[in-house]
Amino acid sequence: MRRWTVGITILGLGIAISGCAHEPAKPESSPPTRPWTLVSGGQGSDRAPTLLIFEMDPASGRLTRKSAYVGIQNPHSIVALTTSPSEILAVSERYGSGSGSLWRFQVTERGLILNRTWNSGGEGACHVAVDPTSTVALVAHYGDGVVASFDLQGEDSGPRQVFRREGRGPHQKRQTGPHAHGTFVAPGGRTAVFTDLGTDQLGILHRQSDASPWVEGPSIACPPGSGPRHAAWSPDGDALVVLHELDNTLTHYAWDETSRTLTKVATHPTVSPGRTEPAFAGAIRFSPDGQHLAVTSRGANELLLYRRDPATGLFGVPHRAATEAFPWDVVFAPDPRFLLVAESQAGQIAVYEQTESGVLRKSSAPHSGVRTLAFLLVSPESPAKP
Repeated sequence: MRRWTVGITILGLGIAISGCAHEPAKPESSPPTRPWTLVSGGQGSDRAPTLLIFEMDPASGRLTRKSAYVGIQNPHSIVALTTSPSEILAVSERYGSGSGSLWRFQVTERGLILNRTWNSGGEGACHVAVDPTSTVALVAHYGDGVVASFDLQGEDSGPRQVFRREGRGPHQKRQTGPHAHGTFVAPGGRTAVFTDLGTDQLGILHRQSDASPWVEGPSIACPPGSGPRHAAWSPDGDALVVLHELDNTLTHYAWDETSRTLTKVATHPTVSPGRTEPAFAGAIRFSPDGQHLAVTSRGANELLLYRRDPATGLFGVPHRAATEAFPWDVVFAPDPRFLLVAESQAGQIAVYEQTESGVLRKSSAPHSGVRTLAFLLVSPESPAKP
């Protein structure tokens, strides 16, 4: 199984989504009326338009392609700077010694403007995250397992810190060595977790202050052969949920900020009981209110929606919706009725609408001809003037 990576960041969304047997989510305020900007990253060469800009109608969810950026190869993770949402970071997943790169763009009304690039410090850069102050970025590398830290305010041409790993897992094809698949900064900004699919471990980084260097702590072992792929912190910072690609499970951890410890709470399967056909867990995302969790399952071709009990913090049985081939990623739209799904092998971006009964159905016609692997939604107030 090819190990493409997807990252999604959502800006300024006060929304939720509901699983089955629950009332559909209600917006906390009136849905936006001005179009949003969707930045889509996909598979392709540096001579093809791999970063596309769409306008999203908030009333219908319909997408209209506006512009494209040519020059970055395989941008498989995109994130916005928290303190400057019109600035975004993307990583280029290329293979070969020292071939990864980190890119910084300005989102304008006319498209993307490249501000600067860095050598990412490893092979196969596949995921990028920023801290709450937008001064530090962390990049994971699938090819060699490197996790690199960048000073976004400095003049360095490469990473400020590099963390290297060793080991392997029992899977003969997918776990021949370390494969860092994602980096995830806790809401407090002092702890980060990275998922190592190749060694079945969660790496832990701590720092004393926003300006302090990262220090690597003891790793957390995951079940052998589980292949931790992505993770998501709850917005309130009291839970981390890890998605395992190889055994199709998600694991819920409780987080104690004071002691900086993770405690395992429960593990849930992401495939239906009795399924024997291959499936590969893909993406995981909390809703901004922290009460719902979206997960994609490739191969099974499903979108799963979990509801988190507000009293216990536990997750119930998910609502499942069928998708087209290989849903790589999912993003909550500005209006809580809509979800965008990257149906990569089908070559389309699909918009799903949540009905009043909580069921998901395809809304507007999918935007075809796009092998999308990464999403970023930018609010109408964010794009800068060119």
